[in-house]
Amino acid sequence: ITSYNYCYNANNHFPFYIPTAATGFVVVNQIPSPQPVDCEKQKLKDLSKNNYNNAKDIIANEGNLGQQQLWVNELVSWMEADGKDSLAISYLESRYDDAAKQMLFPMYINDADYVKANSIVNYYCSMADDESQAYCKLNSIILDWYENGISPFNMSVTDSIAINDLAYSGTKSSSQAKALMLLVYDKSIHTKIPND
Repeated sequence: ITSYNYCYNANNHFPFYIPTAATGFVVVNQIPSPQPVDCEKQKLKDLSKNNYNNAKDIIANEGNLGQQQLWVNELVSWMEADGKDSLAISYLESRYDDAAKQMLFPMYINDADYVKANSIVNYYCSMADDESQAYCKLNSIILDWYENGISPFNMSVTDSIAINDLAYSGTKSSSQAKALMLLVYDKSIHTKIPND
């Protein structure tokens, strides 16, 4: 069983928040980490003396990959809060690992850059593993909604069935699918977590 470390910050800035009728989706970054992560270390802005380049250096020199990803998340949120969305996108594009791609997808959608969003979906669609295929299916639907101006509340029966199936899939994308089912249909989906 893979363990995941999370540090939650109250933040209502797109894309890091619980879904609303306006957005219809939530980004959940699950970070596999064999090393413990100390949420008290989440003070990148202070450590970097409020300087993006210093923050990037701190991230690059962090040996704990879980902590490094949390700092990437913090830096991107900080940049967006400062209205530097294009800088946040450029930084994530320079990293372009799986976590960066998954953070970029909603940012591209928010900017109506559907070509770049589609390239991320296509990357995951080309992979054979269950996680990538689940990401592909769910985000292909979401991308289609945005490209065609469809609200999650007006999803097709086919999309509804696919999202419901993904909600029960046990993949990382199931959290997003569950959030959509709750938002649109007020349907809570609970899946069992296997015992060790």
